[in-house]
Amino acid sequence: MTLWAAQWLEAGLFLLSALWLVPKNILAPGYDGLAGVRSEMEAICGRIRARCYWDAPFGVTLQQLQEARGPEGSFDFQTNDTRVNLCWPMMETVNLDEMSDTAGEVVADHYSAYLVGVVLMSVMEYGYHHSPSNRPIKGIEGAAQDVLYVPGDGSSDTQVTRSNGIISCEERFGKGPHTSGNRNAGYPLRPPC
Repeated sequence: MTLWAAQWLEAGLFLLSALWLVPKNILAPGYDGLAGVRSEMEAICGRIRARCYWDAPFGVTLQQLQEARGPEGSFDFQTNDTRVNLCWPMMETVNLDEMSDTAGEVVADHYSAYLVGVVLMSVMEYGYHHSPSNRPIKGIEGAAQDVLYVPGDGSSDTQVTRSNGIISCEERFGKGPHTSGNRNAGYPLRPPC
């Protein structure tokens, strides 16, 4: 199964290049945790100068998130590649699939899909040189986990994720969920690419 997913990434890149289309954002929500998929995403991004987005598993705590950046992690966020963007937490969204058992209910969904939408919207509206941080996230109900945001507090969840090179979300001043941070996985060890 995992080899299959990695091979599909490579085949997709081949088909897109045959059409002279080269993606700049690569994500595989739900599949990026499978063995081989993340390494293949990193390799493809290095070849075509793109960025990839990895999601943290559902329900991980802030402590587990920090540990995952080192050798004792319960899941793999051990990279310092400047082309990789790490995403946490999952987002809550309404399931619009009428054939699903959870149709119409609020379900957890991968943050990377919504973050890439914000990135693309930011590029189209403001240009590639503007940060996608502090932009509203559309199409969600909120974060699937509580994310503590306290302005000026270096120990709040958003500050801890930023200092570990992880893109998070924050809800402040009643304005709804916004993206928080624009660091890549190379932060703080490597400068941006």
